[in-house]
This record gives sequence, structure tokens and C-alpha cells, in this order.
Amino acid sequence: MYQNWQYEIDPKAPLRPLYQGSHVQSGSLGRCSDRRRLQGAGGLPQGCGMDIRETPEFRNRKDCPLPVWMFGGEQEPWLLDHIPTNDNATGDSIRIWRGNNHLTPELPENWEDGWTVNGRWHDLHYTNADGAPMVNYTWVDYMPHATMTEMSFRIWEEFFSKFSRADGEIRYHPS
Repeated sequence: MYQNWQYEIDPKAPLRPLYQGSHVQSGSLGRCSDRRRLQGAGGLPQGCGMDIRETPEFRNRKDCPLPVWMFGGEQEPWLLDHIPTNDNATGDSIRIWRGNNHLTPELPENWEDGWTVNGRWHDLHYTNADGAPMVNYTWVDYMPHATMTEMSFRIWEEFFSKFSRADGEIRYHPS
């Protein structure tokens, strides 16, 4: 699907962001690409007729971890529920990304645990054994299906800028 790359990426560069707006396509690109240096923001399960619960790029690729930070708004129930549960697409997306990033158990034991709240921001962060936040989910109070400057700042400062990949392995640099 995304195998015919014309240009290589500098191997010393930080991972490149895949950003919301085409979240399913971005996630598919990140999952399919062994030569690109990618991580994701966006990443909720469905869009443009695609569903990560059905696409083989997600279901059959647990060999390439991909850090992801998903965002949702409280005011977009027509698209996805902002509170993850075992029975909705938001919870299913987190489960899939936890599995793809080798976090166990794939399904969190209790969706009410682990939240941090700072103003309008409600964050969940799931880390691997090395402390890297591999699966992150944030929902925002009073937020429609949109983006805002603060999101971009947080995604870069708290997430994208802290990852790199060397010799095919993800490296997390917390400071």
C-alpha cells in the first residue's frame, strides 16, 4: 500500500508526525512503513470509509510499535464517544493501539483509572516497560470536532519531540 518510497528520511532526524485530519490514513501509513520514521496523533478508529478494526494494516502488524496520541472532543458524539468503554469505538481503538504497541493487557482493567485532568484536558497515558508513553488519549471539555493551537503545542512539546528511532527501535527521550 505505501511501499514505493521515492525519498529516504534522515536516520538521525526525530520521528515525523502523522496528524489528525486523515487519522485512519495516517495510522495506516505508520503501521505499513518500515522505512519511514513516524508516530501518530489522531488515530481514532474510523473515517473515510476505513475502520482500523477491519484493515489488515492494523490487525496483522504487531511487529512494529508506533507511539500514538489520540484526541477527541466532548461535543462530537455524532462521530465517537469521548469517554472510552469496553463497548465503544474509542475504547476499542485504545485496545487496538495498546496491542500494536505490545502493552498488556490490551484492554485496560478499569477505564476510570489513570486519568489526569488539567483544566479542559482529560488525559490517559499508557507507557511501556521503559516509561515511554506509547498510547495516549485526550478528550477536551466543550470541544467540537476541531483542533486548536494548544493541541498542536502539546503534541509537539509533550510527545513528538521526545521520540526518535535508531536501528529500527523506538527511543524515548523524556527530557
